[in-house]
Amino acid sequence: MNRKTILILLLFFSSIYGQISRYDAKPTLAVFNFEGKAISDDNMTLLLDTLISELYKTNAFIMVEEHQMNEIILEQKYDNLDCRDQGCGIEIGMILGIKNIIIGTFEQIADSTIMKASIINVKDRETKKSVDKAYQGKLEGLFPLIQISAWEFADLDPPNKLLKKAGLLTDEKNDDLFFKQWAKWIMKYFNLILDRLKINKKNVAEKVS
Repeated sequence: MNRKTILILLLFFSSIYGQISRYDAKPTLAVFNFEGKAISDDNMTLLLDTLISELYKTNAFIMVEEHQMNEIILEQKYDNLDCRDQGCGIEIGMILGIKNIIIGTFEQIADSTIMKASIINVKDRETKKSVDKAYQGKLEGLFPLIQISAWEFADLDPPNKLLKKAGLLTDEKNDDLFFKQWAKWIMKYFNLILDRLKINKKNVAEKVS
């Protein structure tokens, strides 16, 4: 490994370390270019950018950008720079020390646009979650579904505005969701009080004995 490669690696991991300090050691994530089927490059870029942008908004990952990966990949003289499948994605992820990668496909069939994607744990080589989204109509109709996928990859509840935009949340469902979230919060608070009471009771018993 030459000095230039070492310098790039140091800069790369310094950048990652800085993000770790800021974001409390969140898992690293790289999104590779998706495979396209019967879809233009411009539309591919538009759809993929929508996913990446929403992944940033979840604030659940330390995002490793494409230019950061490419610098090191070129220095390592890796053969497959345009990586679009699980095998090379995992290989690059291992080289860079990335915890998770996302790979997938965008496909157009007649007037329908389909996204299939998976988030994969690099070390275990296991798929953590897969999504399959489709929209019949204009391309823009798939945007909210792609954005929802980002939250699903982060294991977080999508914002209500996205669910509404995708037609997945009516006012009635919204009310039900509010009460469920409220009940969940109350139970969490109640359990916290119980835990504290148990601790206090234990301390009193120890003092008496």
